[in-house]
Amino acid sequence: MTRAVDVALRAPQNLEDIAAEICRACGIHVNVMLRWRDDDVLVEHIYVPSDYRRRGLARAALEVVCSLLDLAGWAAALQVSDAWGSDKAELVRWYIRNGFVLTGAPRTLSDVNWMRRSPRPLP
Repeated sequence: MTRAVDVALRAPQNLEDIAAEICRACGIHVNVMLRWRDDDVLVEHIYVPSDYRRRGLARAALEVVCSLLDLAGWAAALQVSDAWGSDKAELVRWYIRNGFVLTGAPRTLSDVNWMRRSPRPLP
């Protein structure tokens, strides 16, 4: 898979390294909050202001996060939320396209709460 974002080829040592790379790759218009949750890196949110949406910034930020987590061998987890007006089912489909899997047994996509992505092996 070819990544749309050129990311550093060294594994991050901490979450601050990931935040710095997101800022370098995507600019200041993307806010990504990460923290540890047990053994996973919790992606608390990826926020792009409405004036900057539909430019691929959230996708680019998620690619940076996933690429660096893969390099570090860290898994990602997230709780799908429609807090900023996004359609929850659409978000679930977007995260699935980016390698996340559902955890639990939701009845519908709008019932999904948690998703997880294991680190992918390096080529």
